[in-house]
Amino acid sequence: MSAAALRRGTAPPGTTPSVVFGDVFVDLARREVTRAAAQVHLTPREYELLAELARHAGRVLTHRSLLRTLWGPTFADEMHYLRVQMASLRQPLKESRLSILRRPSPSSVSILQSR
Repeated sequence: MSAAALRRGTAPPGTTPSVVFGDVFVDLARREVTRAAAQVHLTPREYELLAELARHAGRVLTHRSLLRTLWGPTFADEMHYLRVQMASLRQPLKESRLSILRRPSPSSVSILQSR
């Protein structure tokens, strides 16, 4: 799903409208995140990052691919943007069973269900 579709709150046909990771529920159609049935407040960029990771759960995504998808092709080498957003995203989810990892290299990330 493109960042523009995420901003509009529309999910393309054939995509998963929601993703569940333990006690974290990501509603891609409504752009809502809940943890243990409580609303998780995220900035638009934090949500876009979580949604992109959720759509590719269990797969390793490179920093460059995330930067291109979320910020655009001219930001592919701006690793500090992603590092700041990842740290910010981890805070509201830190008590959940969701784990956002850097692996297998310093330039890639993955989202896993349990810790």
